This record gives sequence, structure tokens and C-alpha cells, in this order.
Amino acid sequence: MTDDPIIAKLRAIFRSEAQELLEELESSLLELETVGQDAGLIDRVFRSLHTLKGSGATSGYAELSEFLHEVESVYSQIRDGHIEVDSELIDATLQIKDLVDRYLAGAEEALSSETGALEKLRERMVADHPEGGSADTEKADLEDPTKTFRIRFAPHPEFFHFGHDPLTYLDDLKALGECRIEANPDKIPPLDALDAETAYLSWEIELQGETNQSAIEDCFAFAIDECYLEIETLHNEKADLQEPDQAEAVSEPEPQDWILTFDTGADASFDNQALHALLDELSTLGQVDIVSQPSPDSNAQLVGSWALNLKSANATESALFDAFLFSPVKPKIEKKQSAAAPPPKESSEGKSTEVKTVSKESETLKVASDKIDLFVDMVGELVILKSQLSSACKSLSQLPPELESASEGLERLTLSLRDLALDVRTTPIGDTFDRFKRLCRDLSRDLGKQIRLEIEGGETCVDKSVIDCLKDPLVHLIRNCIDHGIETPEQRTDLGKPPEGTIRLSAEQNGDYVRIEIADDGKGIDVARVRAKAIQNGLLQEGQEISDDEALQLIFQPGLSTAKSISQISGRGVGLDAVRKQIERLRGTVELRSAPGKGSTFELSLPLTLAIIEGLLVQIEEDQYVIPLNAVQETIELTQEQREAGNQRNLVELRQKMVPFLSLRPVFGYTSKRPDIEKVVIVEIEGQRLGLVVDEVIGNHQTVLKSLGWASNRNRVFSGSTVLGNGRIGLICDIARIVALAAEDGN
Repeated sequence: MTDDPIIAKLRAIFRSEAQELLEELESSLLELETVGQDAGLIDRVFRSLHTLKGSGATSGYAELSEFLHEVESVYSQIRDGHIEVDSELIDATLQIKDLVDRYLAGAEEALSSETGALEKLRERMVADHPEGGSADTEKADLEDPTKTFRIRFAPHPEFFHFGHDPLTYLDDLKALGECRIEANPDKIPPLDALDAETAYLSWEIELQGETNQSAIEDCFAFAIDECYLEIETLHNEKADLQEPDQAEAVSEPEPQDWILTFDTGADASFDNQALHALLDELSTLGQVDIVSQPSPDSNAQLVGSWALNLKSANATESALFDAFLFSPVKPKIEKKQSAAAPPPKESSEGKSTEVKTVSKESETLKVASDKIDLFVDMVGELVILKSQLSSACKSLSQLPPELESASEGLERLTLSLRDLALDVRTTPIGDTFDRFKRLCRDLSRDLGKQIRLEIEGGETCVDKSVIDCLKDPLVHLIRNCIDHGIETPEQRTDLGKPPEGTIRLSAEQNGDYVRIEIADDGKGIDVARVRAKAIQNGLLQEGQEISDDEALQLIFQPGLSTAKSISQISGRGVGLDAVRKQIERLRGTVELRSAPGKGSTFELSLPLTLAIIEGLLVQIEEDQYVIPLNAVQETIELTQEQREAGNQRNLVELRQKMVPFLSLRPVFGYTSKRPDIEKVVIVEIEGQRLGLVVDEVIGNHQTVLKSLGWASNRNRVFSGSTVLGNGRIGLICDIARIVALAAEDGN
């Protein structure tokens, strides 16, 4: 590895981009395995490999580029129809994807130490297409090695904005054979209207050589989304290159009808001169007819909707867009479907496999996650300062109107900025869900099961910090469903179920929380076996009666597992215990439902963000605490008479029902005398209502969460801290931990 700082920076950028490419590669491979020989998916796989290879070479990863070149060669043969896709080939490619992952993570020996997967691909290339088995001959067509192609290369106007140089791509073409290249300058405007950053030229190329269409497309792989590329194999494939007037005549294609629609406004930018200029430009492509046009308004302007029909044998969508390049209107272009034309090829899922990409200026900006985290932290500090300013302003008896107005304006802007900052850090949870497709595929094959993973609600957006902490719990739960829940195909058939089991992974937003469900249609949980295990582990007494729902919750106790044997996947009773602890650490909850013979469902409820929460500010003596508002139902008073009437049973009447309460004074270590009238905050925890007794309830408080740092390991009842408006520190109560600690101490 080199110490060159420029190369080091290029490598860092490449590693970041490579992760996205590898995820795209894995997703495409898994879909390809399901769909079969799909040209669109094969092209996606090839594009990912080609980009990894090319970017790796320019970033100083020559070994990786050389390694991927052989893999790319196989998929080049697949694209040409010489090799059939099957599970064995997908397996080998997924293993190679894992090798590249390890290599980029720092295991430099990964590519050379494991060659089995690459050897499988080499064997397939030789076995299925012996003539194309060598990487050196991948671009040759042995049946007819010399071919002639006509290529139209038309960069989009914003081509230069992406850092492309068209001459680079033309030089790559020259390496494939003998070329005759002609530039088309028709789109170049007068000098006073010329924009140095706009691409006006297009090129017509005739290429003759021992190559194929895939190799030509590869030359433009890095610019394919920012240009129009048309490749035509000429009928006189073996003819020498000739001047256009000497070339053998080629039969003209059938004329096609195009419908061009656009709207004009009342700004007088589209007048008769502009209309005639547009019609003249379009007439160079074919016959133009005005199908409909708006009637003149009171100012004799044509304001409204237009429709033009263009009949042409050689017009392309890119050429039509180019005709509107200097027009003040932007068209919608549709091609009439010929009655005799076949419909688009459908995949096995009934969707067209042909995808047309319309390039435009990039509307996204890639930013490192640590910078976004810093941005959110700084916005949090601004929220704290806003609270301090508001508190200071309220303490003043006479506030100047200008200062009051500025304080209110700052509060509005701060809240808007807070919402924007949190929105920037949110990401669709579907990106995380998609990663479990590979997990389901590999584990189901290892266990001899047939499992389909269904994903719903992938568009639900959640704070990235929540998603990062959620990955391990989801892995545990999905593995549990695969290993314990879903039966083998033989068992399912005997039970009258389809041999393929289903795991459904879904997400939906519910207020400030997101609800995630992991459900399977397997055998469910044997409640009787759970009870027996709980008695064996000392969690229940012999003969102790509990409901089925209560018995199910025992699954989350440490060391309790109903697995009959320990495997590499599960069986030691540590997974679900860890899941609950991690979810509670995220201020969330996990619930389990199960029906014998029908399956089980784990339901997770998690906050959308961990950075800022709405809380209820309460006070004990001079200290203030925050109770998460999502758990609060209401507040009531507790008098000395009510405490005495309860006979020390810690019960308070609420709408003719008795609700247990817990005083936070002894839990937090206060020993001073209680006030005569206390406040009870009614909260809900695990479906049960509980009262938390405090001295005073101050009101709602927008809480910016701060870590307790080293002190977090020394406390058992607080999940974090915040800075209050008066500048003092407020601790955030962890209700579940408080209840657990009180139960241990007998309070």
C-alpha cells in the first residue's frame, strides 16, 4: 500500500462507494436467482462488477481490478447468451462479493487465499462456452469475428458537469477496431449564445473489428446515464469501411409516430418566431403536423397545451429532446405503439424488464454520516440555547418588544431547523431490510428449508442511529424464525401447508414511533414447553398458574430456550434476552404473539429518533427530571389523606379503578419530608398503568438527549441527561429500569 495522500484519499472514497455497489450487486444476484435469465438484472450485475473494476483500478486497487476482470468476463458471456444463470453460479458470485467485502475491510489476503469461487466461474465459462473461456478472447465472436457497427454517441447538454471527456470514450472505441468518426456540429449556437459548460456536439461512428455490442457498451459504461447511445449492427458486416456514398445500401426502417406535448405560458417567451424555429428543427427529423394548439387569448398569445405528431424512420428520443434544447418549452415525448409490434418482454413477476433512464442534474449530495451527526448535535445545542433564552425572557418583568419578537422568531426558526436536521439523518428502513434477503437465503439452504422473505413498508424513514442499533436484534429474530419457526418442506406438506414458508418483515410509522413486525407462518411456540423450561430454570414454581401470554414473555428471560438441541444458529437461550435489552436501550418495547401451528409475531416499537424527545418535566425538591412523554397518560394529585386511606398499599383511585403507584423519592435517595400534596404521573408500561409520585409537575419539555458518558455504567435508572432552560442538568428517567429496581428493593 502506498503512503501517497492523494491515493489514500481516492481509496477512502472508493471504499465508501464500493459498499453501495456491493449491496447493489448482492441485491441483483438474489433477484436474478429468483427471476432467472433476465437481461435487465444481468446488466445490473455486470454494471456493478464493471464499475467496481474500473473505479478500483483508478483508485490504486490494481489487484482487485484484475481479480474482478475475470468475474466480469463470465458475466460478459452471460450477457451474450453463452452461459445460463443458475444457483451454482449465483453462489460463486456471492462468495466473491464476500471476498471483496473482506478485502476492502483490510483483509488483503482475501483475494488470493480463497480461489474456489473464482475457479467455479472459470470452469463454468469453459464448460458452457469453450471458445469464450479465456479472458483474452472475451470480446471475440468466433463464428463471425469481423463485424461493422454504426454508433451514434450524443452527450446530454449537462455531460461536462459530471466530469466526462467525450474524447476519452472515442479513444476507447478506437481500441476495438478501425473507426471512422464524424462530428455533428448542428447544435452549436451562435458564438454570443455559446455556453462553455454545455455539450453541443454528437458523433456518428462506424466501427469495424473483432468485437461485439457488449464491448462497445462497456466503453461508455461510466457515462451511459449522461448520454444517448445507439448501436446498430450493419447488414454488410464483412464489408470494408467505405465512404458513405460508396457504402452498400441498407434498407430503411419503418417510419415511427411520435407524440410531442408541451404547455406554453403567458410570458410571451413562446411566440410565432419560437414556434417556427421549433418546427424547422423538428422537420429535419421527419414530417411534423400540429395535432392541437390553444386558441389565441385577448392579447393574441397562444397560451395552453400543444400536441405535435412527428413521423420519422430514424428519430430517437434523445434527438427529439435535443430539438427542444434551445426552445423555451419542455416537451413530454411518447412513442406510438405499433399495432404489429410485440409488447415489452415481461419478467416472471409480470413487470417489464426494460428500464429507460432519463438523466438529469443530480439532486442529491453525498455527505459523511459523522458530519450529519455533528450537524444534529449542533442543532441540539441550539435548541438548548433557545430554551435558556426563552426561560430568561420569561423571568423578566418588563421585556422590550423587540427582544420578545426576536425570541419568538428564534424559537420558530430553531424548531424548523431541528425538524430539518432530524429529517436529514433519517433513511428508509428498507435499505436495512434488503440485507436480510441474503441471510434468509443462506440459512434456509443450510437447514434444508424453503423460505420466502416478504418486505413491506420499506419506505418508512427512521433515524440512522436507531437503524444502526437495530441490525443485531433483527438478525437474532430472523434467525430464530428460520431455525425454530419454519418447518421443513416435508413437515409442512404433512401439515397441509405449502412447502415454502414465509417470513414477513414490515414497518410502519405510528406518531413519533415506528412499529416493526417480524412474523412467520411456522409451527408457533409450544407454551407448555416454555412453562416446563421455566420451572426447570427456577423462573416458575411447580403448580404456579400464569396465562399463556405471560408464559410467552418468559422466552425473553436469560438462558431460557425451547430448542431441543444446540446448533450453530441458536439454542443457548441468549438471543432473545439480548434482543429485549437492546430494544429497551433504544427506549423501545418488544412484544411476542404466537398461535400453535400458525406461527409467531415479534412486534418492536421504537422511537423515530434518539436525538430529541418530548418529555414531561417533573421536580423533586430542587432537582428536575424528565419522563418520556410517549409513556405519560395523565397526572393527578395525591394528598396525605389518600396515602393514609390506602393503608400503605400504594394504590390510588382513578375513575373508580385502583392504580398502583411508586414514589420516586426513595428510589432516587431523597430522605426529606414529603410535601402535603404530591403529584402522580400515570404512565403505561408493558400494557399496565402505573403511577410515579413526584413533588411537582412543571410541564412539557423538548429534551435534547445527552449521553451520561462514564456515569452511564454506574446508574440503573437514567437513560441520559439534558440541559434545562435554567442551565442546570436534568436526568431522563428510564421507567422500565426504575420499576425493576423498585421491585428488587421491595419498594
